[in-house]
Amino acid sequence: MTAAFGTTPLPGGLNELAIMMGNLALESIKFTATHRWGCDWHPEWCDRYYGRGYIQLTGYDNYARAANAIGIDIVNDPDQVANDPVVNWKTVLFYWTDRVQPLFWERGLSLSTSVLAIDPDENCASRGGSTNWDRVALIQCFQDGWLGYHDEGT
Repeated sequence: MTAAFGTTPLPGGLNELAIMMGNLALESIKFTATHRWGCDWHPEWCDRYYGRGYIQLTGYDNYARAANAIGIDIVNDPDQVANDPVVNWKTVLFYWTDRVQPLFWERGLSLSTSVLAIDPDENCASRGGSTNWDRVALIQCFQDGWLGYHDEGT
């Protein structure tokens, strides 16, 4: 992970790291999957730019923005995100700093803000999805372990 992150800080400290790791744990089935679940069995569910990596980067625009930011051509070879650990973590860092952190600065550092930034339609009841208690539990687990307390996630 150090090769990907270098010295880039997480300004929210251990709480931000706990929120990030909990989200990544959910998106990657506890760090065991780097391809969207179901694409191997149902390829019709997935276009070329389906969810890959621990952050489950999805969509051409996200792949193009990430490729530009990290300096690796993942547009023409998107499987690098899933298959190369350094590219995976660089993509995580790109997405986190590009999509999640700006929302933190606008709305505050919290579990619920991270969900809004990562997967709002699927995980926010107010946007038609269901409350994802697995995500909440994973984030709270990291918070409890590293901070000794957790965000209620409301």
